[in-house]
Amino acid sequence: TKGAMVMSLDDNGPAKAAGLHVGDIVVAWNGEAVHGPRELIRKLGPDSAGTTVTLGISSGGAERDVSITIGEKPLS
Repeated sequence: TKGAMVMSLDDNGPAKAAGLHVGDIVVAWNGEAVHGPRELIRKLGPDSAGTTVTLGISSGGAERDVSITIGEKPLS
């Protein structure tokens, strides 16, 4: 399966609130295929915070779409 696997989630973050789980695979971003983690990281660039996107998620062999508003990247 192509895409980017969710490896961790912030308990208070928008991905968890949208119903994503560790192990889910992000296969699409606004209808465009995600071919790997680097592509997803590029899409999550500095200008994405505050925008709402539709993610295609593959989980346990089933696919679904999830609408999510991208949050600010936490400061390290």
